[in-house]
Amino acid sequence: MARLDALLTDARPLPLAKQQLMVERADAYAAIDAARAALPALIQGLRWSRSHRDAPDEVLQAAGEQILSGLDDLDNTIRRARRVPLNDRVRLEREGLESRLEQIRPGFDAFAREFYEYTRLIASQ
Repeated sequence: MARLDALLTDARPLPLAKQQLMVERADAYAAIDAARAALPALIQGLRWSRSHRDAPDEVLQAAGEQILSGLDDLDNTIRRARRVPLNDRVRLEREGLESRLEQIRPGFDAFAREFYEYTRLIASQ
């Protein structure tokens, strides 16, 4: 998520259009794919942690669905974005990106809290 967040928040504004950002299409897809690829292993580790603490999986399930839904939405936004002439960058509306990132962040925050508990459990053993 940090890679995706940094890519989108550090994107350069389009000249003469400060509310539009330029993002390399390939870099955006790579960051989205990396976030999707890391999710199953993270969920598996957190499920193990929850099983040792007798905690239910509903929070993980909801957070995972929220993240995947947000990543799919972001992927579709990048796919439909207009290209910047003469390169492989796309134009994205700043507000649209921020709202999509805000859709994804709470799910990752839930995972971060669970991961903290997971690492505390492992450290105590």
